[in-house]
Amino acid sequence: MSLSFKEELMLLAILNRNNSSYGTEIIEDVSQASGGKVQLDYGFLFPTLRKLCGRERRLIRRLQSNHVSIRTGGHRRVYYEVTELGKQALLEADNTRRNLGGKVWLRLVIQVLKKRLIP
Repeated sequence: MSLSFKEELMLLAILNRNNSSYGTEIIEDVSQASGGKVQLDYGFLFPTLRKLCGRERRLIRRLQSNHVSIRTGGHRRVYYEVTELGKQALLEADNTRRNLGGKVWLRLVIQVLKKRLIP
């Protein structure tokens, strides 16, 4: 199963926080990890999270928290957790990157970033 570059970053951001994150944490972690080069917005984030949770992919699961947050307008916070299938997809992506070689992968990442960040 192939992952887009941003999907891979989102899964890694979730894993970075002990396998569970909510939307704002994912956005912040991806931005920080990329040195500000990749900025996810909510319009991209939540549809992508729904897709990663969907029946066809099941790479993450949605968990409703009992914690009520002022930031969410008094609603319960929703956390996302990477599934075993999601971890397997990340391993496959890592193997692909290693097989391509570091320099080739870096060139592809730069190309993707330029496409996404420079209109």
